[in-house]
Amino acid sequence: STGLPWPVALVVEAARGLPIAIGASAALWAATMAGGVIDDLRGARESSSLPNVESGATPLGALLSLLAAIMFLEGGGPTRVLSALGRPDLGFSEPLIGAIANLSGGVEVALAVATPLLVASMVVEVASSLVARAASPAFIQPLLAPLRSIVLLGVTALVLERMLELIALLISVQSGTR
Repeated sequence: STGLPWPVALVVEAARGLPIAIGASAALWAATMAGGVIDDLRGARESSSLPNVESGATPLGALLSLLAAIMFLEGGGPTRVLSALGRPDLGFSEPLIGAIANLSGGVEVALAVATPLLVASMVVEVASSLVARAASPAFIQPLLAPLRSIVLLGVTALVLERMLELIALLISVQSGTR
């Protein structure tokens, strides 16, 4: 209906849809990165090999990514993305600006999710260093090493609901349901 040859129309439509796709995937990226930070802080070295999660994602990153995908699908995200793509007045600048805003929002959410865990990690490191120093000459560091992982998983369990609320908020903002 635009009068353009189909190869040119295909490129134009792909250029219009790419920022919307990038924006829709920002929440999945934020969830994966937040889970990866948690696993890195606790010293986990494994990676998941799920076919529907990016390669190299950590186990908690894969879990949070799958939860974000479920929230996107259950919240009507695909319908809102398709309605945004089907708008006849869809230009280039609006989706591009939206994608930039969604990516920056994704970074903000990833940082907000990871901040309590970074603080808990620092507190555990300082506390275990003080305990190890007070117990000198006894070498108790191997006894304290699992403590960091246990505390970080405990903090993750305590703030998991808030993490998921932030990710759901990011998804709803990206889908246009503010």
